[in-house]
Amino acid sequence: MGKLQKTSGNSVNMEFTYNDDGTLHAVAKRRQTKAEKKAGTTVDTESPAIEFDLEKPDEYKCSVLNITNYKSESTEFYNDAIKVLTNIISGGLTVFIRVAASSFEGEANLKESFIKSNFVQLPDNADLYEFEVPLPTYLPVYMSIGTSLGLVFGLAIFDNIIFMSIGIGIGLAVGGGLDAAARKEREALKNKRGNCVTATPEAE
Repeated sequence: MGKLQKTSGNSVNMEFTYNDDGTLHAVAKRRQTKAEKKAGTTVDTESPAIEFDLEKPDEYKCSVLNITNYKSESTEFYNDAIKVLTNIISGGLTVFIRVAASSFEGEANLKESFIKSNFVQLPDNADLYEFEVPLPTYLPVYMSIGTSLGLVFGLAIFDNIIFMSIGIGIGLAVGGGLDAAARKEREALKNKRGNCVTATPEAE
């Protein structure tokens, strides 16, 4: 069982447990925004506004997202909640997230927020929406590390900033290589899924 963790967005406070097997349980509550504080607007920050359960990813790293409880909220709140949720999931085992529109039937704001958050309706099943976790980007990180190390060693040891260029080159090579490997792995996963991309999740 994972450890209970907390994070937040502009209008949401989220508590979640992310387990080692890729399952997740998250509870999102309203957070009073700066505008609401300024206007003196009272907000219920204690009651769960929406709850999510993410199932264990399948062999294609696709997880089904179940909405187990929700109450009517603004599009702004749902946007924040979904953004926070996908940011959490991006650090785990799941690559594709699938949600059924029927799980929040009648809540237009929630459906709109899923679409705004890049959940795409599957072509042969109008009830299913799917999100692809963005690829990690290593190049800027390793460029920064290479530049910093090159500058530090160049000035500290050789009193010459030429090593900054060497550091940039190393960072470019390492970061670019990792980015290319990540893209290749993602493409291989998509090819492996094939027609499974539009398959309906099996009932519990």
